[in-house]
Amino acid sequence: MPPTGKADGIIPSASKYYMEVNTLKKYLVMLLSIVLLLGISACSEDDNPTESQILGYLLDQFIDSVQVQEVTDPTEDDPSDFRNLYNFEIVASDGYSPRTKVETAGYDLDWNVFKTGYIVPKNQNRTMFFDDITPGAFEVKDASSIRLYRRIIIADNSENTHYKELQALTIHEVTNWDDELEAAIKLSDLIGDHQNFTTITLIGYDGYEMQYTPEEIADGYYLLESERTTFPSYNDDWGGAKKKFKYIDRVKLDIDFSESIPQYLNADVEDADISFTFPSQYDGFDGQVVDLGDN
Repeated sequence: MPPTGKADGIIPSASKYYMEVNTLKKYLVMLLSIVLLLGISACSEDDNPTESQILGYLLDQFIDSVQVQEVTDPTEDDPSDFRNLYNFEIVASDGYSPRTKVETAGYDLDWNVFKTGYIVPKNQNRTMFFDDITPGAFEVKDASSIRLYRRIIIADNSENTHYKELQALTIHEVTNWDDELEAAIKLSDLIGDHQNFTTITLIGYDGYEMQYTPEEIADGYYLLESERTTFPSYNDDWGGAKKKFKYIDRVKLDIDFSESIPQYLNADVEDADISFTFPSQYDGFDGQVVDLGDN
């Protein structure tokens, strides 16, 4: 029997239906692909700064705490971060340093300030400090290296401070705790700019404190390699913590010297304790997007 008109109508309608379904599927696949690509692109923009974004690298990651510990006290077994015992001089490739700008700087940075700074390779390899206090002299163009100097801070009872880099003081040779001669400074040279104090407090890098009289300090030395005190006239009578005070960060006096704060004392550059060089490439270092503002 030949097909009826009804049967003839079913065949082309089904074919058209399946074609429309297939076309819809293709559109859905394309739409899903576009959504996925947009998602990946968004993630990439979050993870990788665009060319208009500038990366800065915090300065603390270029100062190896292990190397600093080895220079400070190679006999120390426990991992210790001694970076807060040092001043930091930023040096440009042409030799410029903020030390040369006596009218606006002339000093070296302590750890608490230095570690907040950045080096910005795309801004002429410049160091930058995004605060309202650090002088512009510390924004060193073409920064190439950082010199570290062991220092001790002198403080009064009103939190006024100045520092002395140890290699700038007179160096003596005294008998150390191994009965060998070692380079040392006199503790009294640290506080020679002041008078009328009655109590001197030595404070270690970890906050540990010990009090002394002026007479005791006048007898004392600080050993530069073993990082301990010695008091020749008192050693036989004192316990270990007092006679072998170690890793001095600051000396606090029970006076107020705010009316006459002495000038900081810098060591010569050839007496730097250790130096670090900025890398030629910053792959592997942690960068952050920085806003250069009007810089």
